[in-house]
Amino acid sequence: MQWMIEKKDRQKVALLEYLMQRPELRLSIKMGQEAFDWSKYIALTTIRDLVADLATFYPDFEPFVTLSDDEKTLKRR
Repeated sequence: MQWMIEKKDRQKVALLEYLMQRPELRLSIKMGQEAFDWSKYIALTTIRDLVADLATFYPDFEPFVTLSDDEKTLKRR
């Protein structure tokens, strides 16, 4: 069924699944790039979009993931 979803959305789903399986509470952008073989631009764009989507869909909850101010680390709660 994933073939029906746009590539950008498939990337966000893959990233979310990856984060759910990781025991670490912090993930460097570089680790994300290496895990998915993404460029820095694609990794940052996907992360920003995922964070924004989660905030939109779950406005009453504390964010599951946040991007650090320097955009080098993804933090999971």
